[in-house]
Amino acid sequence: MSIFQTVDGSGNFSYELRYSHHSDGWQMNSISIQRRDHQIFSKKNLAGVYRAEAVLLEQGVNMCEAVITRFNLKPLLHA
Repeated sequence: MSIFQTVDGSGNFSYELRYSHHSDGWQMNSISIQRRDHQIFSKKNLAGVYRAEAVLLEQGVNMCEAVITRFNLKPLLHA
C-alpha cells in the first residue's frame, strides 16, 4: 500500500491518501483529513479503479478539497 500526504493551500488541513495497485488499475483504500492534530474526516474502501496513479491522486485531493469546502461553509449555513 502506498501513502500520499499533502497540505491544503492555507496550511490548516492535511490530507492522507492510502492506495494500492492491482492488475486492473489503482484503487483508493482510504482518505483522511486532519486539522491541526485532530482527524476531522475519514473514509475507507472508496469505489473506483483508476488507470493512472496521477489520476487517482488528483481525484483523492479533489475529494479532500470538496470536504474542506463543505466543512468551511457549514457554520455559514447555520448562521
